[in-house]
Amino acid sequence: MKKILLLITLFIANGANAQVVFKGVSPSSISGNSFVFEWAEPTGTWSTTIPDFNSPNTFIQDTLELVVDNSWTGNNPAYTIPHPLANEGCLDANGGAHSQPSLAGKIAVVWRGTCQFGLKAALAENNGAVAIVIINHSGAPVGMAGGDSGLFINIPVVMISTTDGQLLLNEMANGPVEVFIGNKTGSSVNDLGSSKDVSNISKYGSVPTSFVQNGLNNFDLGLTITNFGSDDNIPVLNQTITGPSGYSYDTTITYGLLPAAQDTDYTYIPYRETSLATGEYTINYNLSILNETDQDSSDNIVTSSFSVTNDVLSRARTDQSTGDIISNFYPSNYTLAMSSCMHLYEENLPVGTGAEGVYFSVSSDSTPLSAEYFGIAVYEWNDIQSGSWGLDYTVNQLLPIYLSDYFFADDSLKEKSVYHEFVDDDNNPSPIRLEKFQRYLVCIEYQGGTALDIAFGYDNYLDYGSNSVYNPDFGPGRLNIDGIPPFNGTQGTWYTGWSSADAPSIGLKVGNYSFVNTNENLIEGSYKLFPNPANSEINILSLDNSNYYNIEIHDLTGRIVKIVNSRTSNNTTLDVSDLKSGNYIIKITDNNGKVESLKMIKR
Repeated sequence: MKKILLLITLFIANGANAQVVFKGVSPSSISGNSFVFEWAEPTGTWSTTIPDFNSPNTFIQDTLELVVDNSWTGNNPAYTIPHPLANEGCLDANGGAHSQPSLAGKIAVVWRGTCQFGLKAALAENNGAVAIVIINHSGAPVGMAGGDSGLFINIPVVMISTTDGQLLLNEMANGPVEVFIGNKTGSSVNDLGSSKDVSNISKYGSVPTSFVQNGLNNFDLGLTITNFGSDDNIPVLNQTITGPSGYSYDTTITYGLLPAAQDTDYTYIPYRETSLATGEYTINYNLSILNETDQDSSDNIVTSSFSVTNDVLSRARTDQSTGDIISNFYPSNYTLAMSSCMHLYEENLPVGTGAEGVYFSVSSDSTPLSAEYFGIAVYEWNDIQSGSWGLDYTVNQLLPIYLSDYFFADDSLKEKSVYHEFVDDDNNPSPIRLEKFQRYLVCIEYQGGTALDIAFGYDNYLDYGSNSVYNPDFGPGRLNIDGIPPFNGTQGTWYTGWSSADAPSIGLKVGNYSFVNTNENLIEGSYKLFPNPANSEINILSLDNSNYYNIEIHDLTGRIVKIVNSRTSNNTTLDVSDLKSGNYIIKITDNNGKVESLKMIKR
């Protein structure tokens, strides 16, 4: 066991964000999950008696209850994402007010549809509902006008996205679902809390032992802590990782005084383990208050996990009983063409690292999978990322290095993990070589047949939101696209995934391979470039103390943009300030005529 006790002075406490949240309370599968939402504020077309979530200590916490009006049958035909008319929460089929006593004391759940938002809220309130959650029928939540009834509403009115709504409906089908909506700041004297979206987790949900041994799954433990209470308090954070064979890592951090209604700046503890056995590892953050009792412990524990595997690399976890990549969520936007991609980028991949195949899973509402075909694509992602991953990244320079098709043998493979081996034109196994400092997108693509109900698998237990903000090189763990193949950046729209679904259930089978060089004079691993990416200068270091004869820098078209001749030193610095931002190949020839090519990124 590793147990560390640390006392850390909190130097910076930022003003807390507007602590208006929609968060899962129970069951455990959604506990701590935060959902994006819009709500009706008590102004304009809405009544001034609606609870104002901007005010501290204003919230609703209760059980969700789906509105079911059986006077309606079938689906609403007006929208590409089907939903039952019986769940829209409008007037019944005879034009009267629907009666549903089970809504009393519950949070009503309805689909956005054929009637005004205010009418939905009025009917739910008349049935005794304490709030109403409206699921958007076409994507992200939007602002809502009260319509004819808005000025008479007294309960909170909230909208969530289609995929979040589908997730909650799936949970409701299995039993009671309790959520928290609103602002609990100041509702208690002593109350600290956190959530999954602001807690760091493992870089990968499934990571092979070879990556662990090379430090490629190193990450920093930590999360943001908010003081929701009215008193200043001292947070104490216990961070543990437990795994097979009694493995245990235990760290306790005592912070400095955290003022009321403030949250901490990020403070992290490096987690560096290079000898983990295969199996599942649980990350547990347990938050408490020094010398006080937390009056709301529902958000004191944040849990995640990751799997150490023999050879599978994925953002999603691995089922320890079957060995399959976990797929527990199949969101769909009901388009004729879509794709789900895994983003991969590593700066320290060992020479010879490669992937020999890909795992993924697919679902549909009713379309037989055997009637459709799917594309398997691996791209080099050569766009320079210069700003925020959430807003500024581009996908205009995708270089396909592998393209193939996959056909499902039969429909029994629906929502099952399937495997596609990478092969050459003669159908022989052909692992894909993975290079350090190279971004990749590994994509499963639906090529646009006749089905609107195709959906790709995700592991919605994991939330990489904190990782993406904390580590700029991580970027989006999730990537999706709508549009028409080949998804080359000019057709279709890329976006960073589904709410509550950060981890695409796509996995690579990786290993170390003896790749055959097409050039017998090509050598590997003799030189190192740093820093890479480079701004104005880049250093070339000979790892075996050999001298080089000349250096050529090529752009991706093969054109030589810079030459350095007749150097005898084994360590030199090149001025690259005159090069445009982009990707380049540095070709190094030593005194024996041996050649090594390395990729350089110029910022």
